[in-house]
Amino acid sequence: MGDRKVFSDSVTPLPDQLGLTPHGLMVNSIEPQRRNETMTLLFSMSIPADAGNDLEARVARGEVIGLDELRQKYATNPEDLQALVAWLKNQGFEIVKESSDGTGVYAKATVDQIEQSLGVKMVRVTKDGLTYTAAQNAPSLPAEVAQSVHAIIGLQPFRQAHKHNRQRLPKGGNRASLNTKSTKGAVSTATVAPSPNIANAPPYLVQEILKSYNADGLSVIGKGQKIAILIDTFPNDADLTAFWQRNNLPISLSQIEKIPVNGGQLPAPEGEETLDTEWASGIAPGVTIRIYAYKTTRPGSRVVPVKLFWTREDDMRGDHIRVNRHAAVNCANDTIDFHRLLLTNSSRSVLNPELSQAQQTRQAKAAHRRDEVADPRLANRHALQ
Repeated sequence: MGDRKVFSDSVTPLPDQLGLTPHGLMVNSIEPQRRNETMTLLFSMSIPADAGNDLEARVARGEVIGLDELRQKYATNPEDLQALVAWLKNQGFEIVKESSDGTGVYAKATVDQIEQSLGVKMVRVTKDGLTYTAAQNAPSLPAEVAQSVHAIIGLQPFRQAHKHNRQRLPKGGNRASLNTKSTKGAVSTATVAPSPNIANAPPYLVQEILKSYNADGLSVIGKGQKIAILIDTFPNDADLTAFWQRNNLPISLSQIEKIPVNGGQLPAPEGEETLDTEWASGIAPGVTIRIYAYKTTRPGSRVVPVKLFWTREDDMRGDHIRVNRHAAVNCANDTIDFHRLLLTNSSRSVLNPELSQAQQTRQAKAAHRRDEVADPRLANRHALQ
């Protein structure tokens, strides 16, 4: 066998010994009848290192890069892509799809063929009551076709993202009272138990987060720009409006666009999708937020939340955004193809390009601070009367 490139980061190695692993997985030999089952894998391609370094430097400077230039200057080597496709076909793989920008190839083959072609040992892995066919060790490819391959995704479908849901009440009941003001500013006659109003203590308000990063004096609000959120369901509208009202933000539901990616019944809101929308809009109250809800089809699988930014609405071409140089969200055997979604600049470009880099950085950091807030789903909604 000739030289091969091993993709160690494409899997989590499993112990050679079968049985229960230290992490609670049950690993067993694969049954003969399962070797004819098929799996679809994503061969993720990278762009040349020099081009990648140049692209990252330009993004760091806040430059806006057009779609045509991305495809021409920052694309995968087409010869490497075609060499990989030819090799996969020769090995008996069926090419399911090639991404439009050349950064990924989806190929399907039997478990037995995958084991032979990629040099992996396939086993059966049971996790949380579900059993999957998965690779025990890292895959590899012949060096002559592996040069531009970045990763091989989908060999361990038991590896899935999980939501962590923890609620934490405000310490000492701080700001526990609901806002009793009506939309016209009149005080409600409803009886509300008194609660302390300690500034700069959980639960934090939007203005407090902005001020903590010296971003409360910025004149930009994101007007005419869009933020995209990729997640598995839509936010709770009533919760959104309550959050905006209690933070005195001039935002309406007309600024929220909801797009079901693949149809079907979506799960009920769990909080994270609402939290993401609340804080993205709270930091930049002039933006339009476009929420892409993708329904997964395997038990236990989910979409990893991704926040994306467009610099101007007239830069949007269809629904195309780009996440870094490549993004494919793998949910068990549900691999979402986001190669078509192009983002031409960094998240910092949601800010006014006329601002200094320091000002842009302050506002960007303020947006990220929301992840540090203790139980924002409860705490950050409740400003005092």
